[in-house]
Amino acid sequence: SQAGASKSKLDTLSKEDLIKYAKKQIAAMQKMKGRCADLEKEVETLKQQSKNSERSLDDTSLIQELTERMDTLLLEKAETQQSLSLLCKVLEKTKQQAKEELAELQGEHERAMEDHQNKIKTLERSIEESRGQHQEEVAYFQKLLKEQEELDRERESERE
Repeated sequence: SQAGASKSKLDTLSKEDLIKYAKKQIAAMQKMKGRCADLEKEVETLKQQSKNSERSLDDTSLIQELTERMDTLLLEKAETQQSLSLLCKVLEKTKQQAKEELAELQGEHERAMEDHQNKIKTLERSIEESRGQHQEEVAYFQKLLKEQEELDRERESERE
């Protein structure tokens, strides 16, 4: 049930929070490994002492207590490892989703850029065509104006 609860909490965490949580879990695991190693040494020392001296009821109960503590730590370690494994999977899934979204956005960006470039080229051609037409019209109107001026001069000279 703890793994299920962890999963639902993990799904809602941001990438940074997931990384922080994973680091905390790794630190907790390392701490537990150290505690397990210390307890194993302590148990081993007590076993050696009990071999060298008579076994007493106190030694046996102490060894049992230390063994129980070590079992508890080993259980915590296993739960932490399971949680860490789950975190790694969630983080990897998040990374993959981010890569896919980035690729999709880059594709959209490239398509938009291509569309814009095409529109720019079309507008540039349209501008060039308009300039050409404008120059033709200006030349035509200048010609008409000259002809009109000549006609006006001729009429003026006829009147005189």
